[in-house]
Amino acid sequence: MITKDYLFVAQVIDQEIQEVTLLAAKSSNKNYEFQSIETNSKTFKEHSYTFLDSTEGAVFLHINHFGENSRYGHVYISDIDGIKYSQSLKYNVRSSSNQCDFEKVKFINYIIYLNINKLLDI
Repeated sequence: MITKDYLFVAQVIDQEIQEVTLLAAKSSNKNYEFQSIETNSKTFKEHSYTFLDSTEGAVFLHINHFGENSRYGHVYISDIDGIKYSQSLKYNVRSSSNQCDFEKVKFINYIIYLNINKLLDI
């Protein structure tokens, strides 16, 4: 995926278990210097990514840590470089077509609505 600020590429780590990693580079650079993104959730494997928003300079990213048929994942927000991500919400609901419950509030910066499965956080 390419945005105004970043270029992202998913790289397969293990095809059999469908584990991937996400690489990022500044899209404005003439020669891309890809780096693996860093999250504060090193105990989880990564299976897929859904880009939720990147219009405010940071990237909101839904990471599916729980496998191909998972109905939820965690939401992360990036730093200014698009490399370091902090978990901002656990168990964000996603559909079987990989659509996430995420809605940005128009005209109010950094306000979003998310739907979570609270039972999973117990």
